[in-house]
Amino acid sequence: VSPVGSVEGRLETFKILVGFNQAMTPLQAIPRDETEGPIEFEPKIKGKYRWLGTRTLSFIPSDTLKPATLFKARLNKGKIQSLTGMRLERDTSWTFETVRPYLNTSQPYHGSEYMNTKANIYLYFNLEMEPRRVRDKIKIYANHGKPSYVWCGTKEPSFQSKREEIKFKIRNLTDKEKKDWPLKEWENKKALVLSPKKFFPIESEIEIQLKEGLLARQGNLGLVEDRTLTFKTFNVLTLIIHSEEIPGGSPLKLCFSNAVSIKEVAKNITISP
Repeated sequence: VSPVGSVEGRLETFKILVGFNQAMTPLQAIPRDETEGPIEFEPKIKGKYRWLGTRTLSFIPSDTLKPATLFKARLNKGKIQSLTGMRLERDTSWTFETVRPYLNTSQPYHGSEYMNTKANIYLYFNLEMEPRRVRDKIKIYANHGKPSYVWCGTKEPSFQSKREEIKFKIRNLTDKEKKDWPLKEWENKKALVLSPKKFFPIESEIEIQLKEGLLARQGNLGLVEDRTLTFKTFNVLTLIIHSEEIPGGSPLKLCFSNAVSIKEVAKNITISP
């Protein structure tokens, strides 16, 4: 039988297939669709039966199955027999799940550095999401004292280490936010926007926790397992390293804790004599 258990894509539930070890129907030049058949579904599914050859029975749902839902199927032994008149010894039952919600991507990306402290968090899923169904399954924490990585030197934390929960509002994406990539490619109802009620702290690791069981807009099956995303906010601006001596023909080297504009540096540096 197919599908069985969880599936990864909607095409896997386009047909429900049952295979037998002997011929169950005469070979047909053009297979006929039947509205009545031996498989019972819970919840009920409307569709048609069609034989694929003589040993494989397919059930084709009339519409896309409801996502994130557990279906129970039962092959009724009393409603089917082989060409030779043989019947199954017992009913055959199995279950399958339609696609559960999972996180496709985020903005900022997991592992991003130098994140703006005023930024919203954008989460993009494979299914349409309903903010009212997910609030208790999402948490945001700020881990203070964790600077963004500086490639040219070492930034010591400016603040003591502590962990703080960040409260937030949650909604779907709106058209006015879709000016730039990747948001302009996203479907509004598949995206959740987390807006913190205060600015994220500087030099902190922001941790987004998505809990197992987080539900989509439809269905009663949620995320299979916990998912955690982390980003880091920008650092307190400091000059970490600079040239002590500059031999003739050598450049002046300056290492800052954040990205800076060369124009701004040039405007604010004084060399004497």
